[in-house]
Amino acid sequence: MSSSTITDPKRELIHQIDAIRDYAKRMVLEGETLGVDEAADLDSRMREFMSIGGDYGLTSKEMVGLVLNQSPKEKRECGCYSCNARKQM
Repeated sequence: MSSSTITDPKRELIHQIDAIRDYAKRMVLEGETLGVDEAADLDSRMREFMSIGGDYGLTSKEMVGLVLNQSPKEKRECGCYSCNARKQM
């Protein structure tokens, strides 16, 4: 796990998502340009977010969905015999 000062990684992940979402809203919806310090903060938060998300086994697509506040449409399946049998039903 990355070097986080908060002991609860889920809480840290939520904190990073909220901050990244705020930056995205400002840049995309409001057309703002981030200052040097803000761009560095966003870069740091993105690295931390990707690290924590990776530790939880999230795919890049799932992490983008979290930032965009989208829930997955399909449940992830492992590919075992049971999961494959359910697909064929």
